[in-house]
Formats: sequence, C-alpha cells, structure tokens
Amino acid sequence: MDQYIVLVDDEEGILKALKRELADWARPREVGIVTFTSGEEALRFLGQNHLDVVMVISDQRMPGLKGYELLDHCNQRYPGIILLMLTGYTDIQDITRAIRSGITSFILKPWEHDDLIYEVTKAYNLYETRVRNRRYLKLIKNEISLAAAMREQVAQGGDYDYRWCRVGTYFDAAAEQTQRGVDTFQHMPLGQDRLLLLAVHADTDGVRGSMVAGALLLKLFAAVHKTGADGPPELSTLFGELTGVLSVIERELPTVFMRYTLALVERENGAIQFTGFGYPPWLVIREGESREIDPFENAPGEIQSDRLHPGDLIAIASPGVIAAGEGVAGPSVMERVERHLRSNRDEPSLSRRAEVVLQGTGAPAEPTDLTLMLVEIL
Repeated sequence: MDQYIVLVDDEEGILKALKRELADWARPREVGIVTFTSGEEALRFLGQNHLDVVMVISDQRMPGLKGYELLDHCNQRYPGIILLMLTGYTDIQDITRAIRSGITSFILKPWEHDDLIYEVTKAYNLYETRVRNRRYLKLIKNEISLAAAMREQVAQGGDYDYRWCRVGTYFDAAAEQTQRGVDTFQHMPLGQDRLLLLAVHADTDGVRGSMVAGALLLKLFAAVHKTGADGPPELSTLFGELTGVLSVIERELPTVFMRYTLALVERENGAIQFTGFGYPPWLVIREGESREIDPFENAPGEIQSDRLHPGDLIAIASPGVIAAGEGVAGPSVMERVERHLRSNRDEPSLSRRAEVVLQGTGAPAEPTDLTLMLVEIL
C-alpha cells in the first residue's frame, strides 16, 4: 500500500471494529489501515511514514499522550495529514482542545456505519484536493520562474554600437510575474546598413507574456534569416510575418491584448519606415527641436516613412512609462522625457540615460514593465 490511515485508540475492540468497517472502503482506494493503542506508538510510525499517511483518526481520552496532544503534534509537524477526533465525550474543554489541534471533524462513539464512511470519505477527498493544489502551486511557481528567466533572456538591455548608430535600452521588469503588462524590446541589424527595431507590449501576465514574446522573436528571426540570396527582407514582409503570429495569439489567447511598433532604419539616406498598432508615439530629439512620430497615426499596419539626420535621438517608451508619467502634474510625459535626455546628454551610455529618465517619470499605478529604448544616429 502507498497510502495509510492511522487509527489510534487504547481499546483493542474499538480498533478492530473500525478497521473492519473501513476495510471495504479502503480496498478499492488501495489505502492501508494501521492501528496503535497509544499516541506514542503512532508518533513513532508517523516519524518514519508521514509522507504516506492520508489521515489520523484518534481517540481523545487515552493513557499517556492524549488524543488532542497527538493531533496537535501531527498538525504542527505534518500539516498535510487530515486529522479526525474519535470521542464518546462531549466535554467542552475536550472539544475546544480538539478544534485547536487542527482537526477536520469529529466521529462520535458509538458511531453509525454510514456516518463513519461519510466522514472518512470527506476527509479523503479533502486530502486529495490538497495534494492536487500543492501540485498546481508547484507547477505555477515553476512557470513563473521560467517566465522570469525567459524575460531576462528576451529583454535586450544595455548598449550596442553599430558604427552608424547606437542603441541603448533600459528595462525595468515588474516585480511580480502576475502583473498585466509585459514588454519585449529588440533591435536587430540587417546587414551593415539597416537596423530593425521592435517594441511590443502585451497586456497579460508574465507567463503568457514571455510565451508571446518568444513566439514573436522566433518568427521574426526566422523571417530575417530565410531571405538568403534575395537580400534583407522589406518591412512589409516582416510585418506580414509578425501579424501572422499575432493573429494566432489573438485566436488562441483572446484575453491577451497586443500593442506593438516595428521600424526599419536605413543608414544610406536616413530613411525610417515604421508601422504599428496601439503603440505610443516616439520622440525624435534634434538639436534645438523635437517632434513625435506616431506609428498609429494612420490605419493599423499601414507602413509610414520619415527621414532622420545625424545627431537625431529617437526615444521609444513602453505604454507603462506613459501611464506612469500621466499621474504626475506638470509637463507631458514626452516633454519630461525630452527634458531629462537633454539634461544628461554628456552621459556616454544610452542605457544609463534611459535609466535616469525612467527614474524621473514616476511609478505606475498598477504593476507593469517599464522600458525605454534610445537610438542615436551618428
């Protein structure tokens, strides 16, 4: 037998009667029944076999260790075991002590067979429910840990120098993986003279958000590398691959809302093509002026174009950054971002500049990722 019920009573006749009446119940469940005439004997058995014990049914009044003392010991050391009290007394002090020891129910002497089977079945079902819940909790914790590890891998923070442009990203992940708001920011060189930028915000928890991010990046990497002799892919091709994945996500996970922007920057003429859906405008800071680029200005998915100049600094902020700044009185979020960026222009690290900006934008009302990507054209 892999599981046991422990019966404890100082009267052998009671133990034999209980074991006999429970035999037909225990057999199909493959549960063994072991009996002890003292609490001390039961504790020695539990010390070696507590992981296999489903429940303990103990008499209250016994020589030596009392029933409530035995059950309280079990409750403290082996909280996974279901505890039942067997008693023929109705002393209020005994009842109070039994309740405090963590019992699930009473079985009164003399018992009715149906009542005995009912209480034992209820206790057994409770035990199985707790076992399932522990397994589910372990699974959830494992998934949350995996999500955190995945997000660390796909969060492309730090500084990168592509000779003709530099990229710096600061990623501040929400402390809880169960929050709604997961960022995925990536930049990918396409040959020597083009740079692909991707910013995605998934309104979902960290586990699903990590799965979504992984699917998007794998599809995007595959699309970039499958072009072969035809040369680097066009933005329209990449956008088509991206929307294919997003349509599957929308169908399979209808509660996940995606906001994204995709851009392709070219070195030769400073051209930038971009598109997106529901994503906040970017900020382009130029010497003496600044302006916003709205990837969602036209119809969703429509490709737009603009031109950049040497010295331009592009700031792409996640929706969480915008939401955090909206609760602060004074200038708009993007105006404060611009002010911070201009004030720390002597800092050589773009990711450090992004970090300073995020520290000054305020905290979001709800837990969410905060990400800022800076792209400087050289």
